[in-house]
Amino acid sequence: MAKSLHQFVLDTLRSPLLDEINFQFGHLRVYPQGLRRDVARLVAHRHIEVTSDPARVYGPGARVDGGCFVVDTPRGQRHPLFVNPRWTFDRGGHPYVRPLSEYERAELRGTIVHEATHALHDYQRLGRVRPTAAEGAAYMAGAIARRLFGPRPAPAIQNPRLNGITYSLHLADRYLAADRHSRYVIPSQDVVELERRVSAGSENRYIFNGI
Repeated sequence: MAKSLHQFVLDTLRSPLLDEINFQFGHLRVYPQGLRRDVARLVAHRHIEVTSDPARVYGPGARVDGGCFVVDTPRGQRHPLFVNPRWTFDRGGHPYVRPLSEYERAELRGTIVHEATHALHDYQRLGRVRPTAAEGAAYMAGAIARRLFGPRPAPAIQNPRLNGITYSLHLADRYLAADRHSRYVIPSQDVVELERRVSAGSENRYIFNGI
């Protein structure tokens, strides 16, 4: 049975699998309660608006390739969390998740956790954050989620340094294989290497001033 995109996002954020996401990337923290409790509550109460309509985020006629959380939405207004419409279909004016393979579901859940990481940092009111740092933490969280929700064993990354996605998946595999009894600190050299490879927007899009 098809599930609404809103419910799919909530189910992803409330999943016990996200208890495995607990790390520090430079000065940025990503942790289970932030995703499963704080961001999930904001989605449930519609303070974060889940959408697959590009016009809602970028204006009429816009076309986009990936997901997006609109950090620079003024505090107190609904913050859009955009999911690419290739994952959805319309039913009664609302987006529903189309039938997906196991790999596709894992990729979509990874995208959701990536954007939820931006939402978490906005909720924390971190102020201005270096764009590549904000994206690096989100790439890392999304990659871990993609591995957690995906089939096992995960396919090996043949060329980790190809781009931000491959390098974050490489780090996610190392992270999940590590002996983690407390918050895991991403090694500084890996932070540098991942930041070199991520795609980031302009600085004014990374001012985390609250939802």
